[in-house]
Amino acid sequence: MISFILVPVEIIAYVARLISLSVRLFANMLAGYILMEMFFTFLLMSLSSPFVNIIPSVLLFIVLVLLAMLKLLISFLQAYIFSLLVSFYLNDPIHLH
Repeated sequence: MISFILVPVEIIAYVARLISLSVRLFANMLAGYILMEMFFTFLLMSLSSPFVNIIPSVLLFIVLVLLAMLKLLISFLQAYIFSLLVSFYLNDPIHLH
């Protein structure tokens, strides 16, 4: 009798975990893109102004390159964590104790 209630609850719990992981991965990667777009827009605005000062623009470009490398590292790390947690979560219903 209790299995009629327990089975749908467990199925919802497993699906909710995967959806939660997917949303977190998407949000973390999207935040990096938005941050890079903001810095790039600021760089373009500083280069297009009539009073272009080359030193801040070069420093901003270096920050943008470093941010892109950091974003790439974080993206790989998030994808690795996502795949690792999905494999752990899928292992539970496949290998029941």
